[in-house]
Amino acid sequence: MRLMRSLTAVAFFAVLALIAAGCGRDKASSKGDKTFDKSPEERKAETWYAPRDDKKGGGILGGGGSAPGMKDKGVAEMPGAKEIEAREAKAAEAHVGGVTPVGGAGKGPKSGIVTAGSFDDNLDRAPFRSFLKQFGQDSAVRNLPGQFLGHRLVLTVRDGGNRPVGNAKVNIASVDGGPSVDLISRTDGRVVFIPAWDRIAPDADFRVTVTPPGGGNPVRQTVSRDAVEHTVQLPSVEAAPVRQLDLVLVVDTTGSMGDELEYLKSELRSIARAIHDRFPQVDQRYGLVFYRDEGDEYVTRRFDFTTSLDEVRKKVQAQSAAGGGDPPEAVHRAFEDAVDLKWRTSHAARVLFHIADAPPHAEHMNRAMNAVNALRKKGIAIYPVAASGYDPPTEFVMRTSALLTGGQFLFLTDDSGVGNAHAEPHLTNYHVERLDKMMIRLIASELAGKRIPAERGDILRTVGKPQ
Repeated sequence: MRLMRSLTAVAFFAVLALIAAGCGRDKASSKGDKTFDKSPEERKAETWYAPRDDKKGGGILGGGGSAPGMKDKGVAEMPGAKEIEAREAKAAEAHVGGVTPVGGAGKGPKSGIVTAGSFDDNLDRAPFRSFLKQFGQDSAVRNLPGQFLGHRLVLTVRDGGNRPVGNAKVNIASVDGGPSVDLISRTDGRVVFIPAWDRIAPDADFRVTVTPPGGGNPVRQTVSRDAVEHTVQLPSVEAAPVRQLDLVLVVDTTGSMGDELEYLKSELRSIARAIHDRFPQVDQRYGLVFYRDEGDEYVTRRFDFTTSLDEVRKKVQAQSAAGGGDPPEAVHRAFEDAVDLKWRTSHAARVLFHIADAPPHAEHMNRAMNAVNALRKKGIAIYPVAASGYDPPTEFVMRTSALLTGGQFLFLTDDSGVGNAHAEPHLTNYHVERLDKMMIRLIASELAGKRIPAERGDILRTVGKPQ
């Protein structure tokens, strides 16, 4: 289990390196890192990342390009060719799925090893209902499952050109009056409304009021109580491209995570340029929340947003793993700290990845879910990742947090051949991919404001008939 969690963390922080290095936001890059100013010949000698021509397959979201171990005439003729070939051969051993470590990554496992599946419970609703019916009597989750068995409405905000509008204010109430709920549309324009969870009477139609980003004349519509999808169009609004990314990692640092932190310290310089190539104008910030449990040396350590990957590395370097004990951890405190981070309120992609294999304590389950709801109301997409050994309460919290915020549930699989056996999710239809490539694709989806499916060449295994 430790090894698998370690490899999972490598994938998380490889993506951080990918984004930061690619967009040139890191201070160190601005003070002399000339990687992207070098000639093609120099790049052949000093990098192993090979973007592919999208027309031929592969590319920033997939494999393709030249294999890391292939000889190149330009390289062979350069001074030090033997050393370069040796580096390439070493990289080839770690190269998986077209994502290859960049030189200087340091010791430790390479990215591109861990495998995972993913599922969007808002695209296919039946599996989640089936899971809740099987699991609804578990005392660890109290009465929460019943609040998600009823009606659900996915509402999408679009502009006059039918493009998704993010950062719109959405107010939903019953036409008969009573309480209302305020939500923020994500970059794909969606909000997820669940009357039982939002405490809105489901026995009447709904009054929806959408206010454009930055203010303006609201649009009011009545939506049938039976509708499962609805689109509100803002004819006077022109959707703006996403130019900002707030990315937060929430990571368990209890005793069993010790190896993981050591791997994090040695990774952090891996794949580069992919997000930059696709979204060169995006301004990135990164936040961290580490957590343990009550009674440990600390319960949470929160590091607010920074634009510097070097600063993120230093924060990770200073961490150590200890504590824990019983399986439940202080997830509620970690989520509450994540809420308190200084998230941007502008038109940004706000994304949180949560890696864990244990649920909140039963007595704090409601607090954890209330914190998830607070993140949802800020327009933050949660992508939980279930590590080996997770149980049904963990799956419930993770799938619910993804469902409410428009994210997806990610879960590690045995396809990599490393680590302990992984629990099977209560799902019968999904694809398996490399975790790092999956994360890149999901971040790209958030920045693009639309769902980007897995490329055929990236799918390692298929179970049932996936979405």
